[in-house]
Amino acid sequence: GSSGINAEYGGNSTTTRFFFDCEFDIGIAGKGDMDSGVTTFTLYPDPSVADFSNFYPWTSVDKNGLQPLVAIQVNVDMDKLKTLTGDDRPQEAFITCLPYTQDGSEERVQVEDSRFARLTVQYPWKEE
Repeated sequence: GSSGINAEYGGNSTTTRFFFDCEFDIGIAGKGDMDSGVTTFTLYPDPSVADFSNFYPWTSVDKNGLQPLVAIQVNVDMDKLKTLTGDDRPQEAFITCLPYTQDGSEERVQVEDSRFARLTVQYPWKEE
């Protein structure tokens, strides 16, 4: 029989992926940079193919050493930021990451009771 997340979602290890994905977030104050293009990011491994189902459910590094690891490369285009002025100039961007499962080509599903990780990209107030 299946176990862990695969049993919970009714799939098996060949069809259910467990992965992390991130997206821009408007933030609590509603002023997060969503679409200026100043900040871009790449998630490793690529969420479209990543599969951490062998790591889930994880217990501890001490017990079995199985911990999924993702990395985010964040790029800030300072030249583009310099072209934005006044109300058009964002002060920060937020990137929120969550764990998901996906069966085959179905829509991804956020893991129940999961908590997000949010990165804050603070833009400099003025040119140094």
